[in-house]
Amino acid sequence: MIDETSHRARIEERPGRQIRTKARADADGHTRRRCPASKPAPVVRCELKPSSEGSAAKARFRIPVADVLPHHGPKVCTQESVTLPPEAGAKYSQAWLHETADWHAVYATLRNSVEGMNGFIKDGAREAIAYLYLTSPSLASDFWVISQTSSRTNSA
Repeated sequence: MIDETSHRARIEERPGRQIRTKARADADGHTRRRCPASKPAPVVRCELKPSSEGSAAKARFRIPVADVLPHHGPKVCTQESVTLPPEAGAKYSQAWLHETADWHAVYATLRNSVEGMNGFIKDGAREAIAYLYLTSPSLASDFWVISQTSSRTNSA
């Protein structure tokens, strides 16, 4: 386990170690990406990219390479750049990098909003959806009542 200061410092260093965009997306949305250890200006060192290891290299951080990578590395490790289709990584893309200051500012606000609404609609003195299972004869009617309660609460 690491202390909070070290954790924050590592979070702030992450953007510099990510795969970089080499060129803007084309008309179809395909982008050229390059490894952070690739030429012309590597920002990390990696044994799979010898140009990043030279004496002129300014990069201090070394990417640890697993034993299998030199023989079966992904294309971004064996080429200078790769072309990615627009759907590559779309499922996991985020507007704000996880745990950064911007992410915390947005996440805290949204999370508080969600939790506040959950507390409101579960409160026995207000919407009381937590007690529906005691009064309704079927699960389908529970879902209908919850959806109506939520939409009425959100429109108020």
